Amino acid sequence: MRLRDNASYETIEERTLSEADRKVGIEFDRVVWLGSKQKRSNFSKPMRIIQLHYYDERALLGHKRKSQDQKQQ
Repeated sequence: MRLRDNASYETIEERTLSEADRKVGIEFDRVVWLGSKQKRSNFSKPMRIIQLHYYDERALLGHKRKSQDQKQQ
């Protein structure tokens, strides 16, 4: 799942990264409550967010992904 850039969350736990984690591009590993306290329901559960650095050379060269419509044709 991908979070939006403006997602609101409260960090419960910041998990320690190993050197191997850092080498593969993991920037952080957190357990969080999604949303604000006012909007959180009784059914919400903590979520784990793992952020990694991804470098896509194709995107920098102007390569565009095919839309669903183009794939079905």
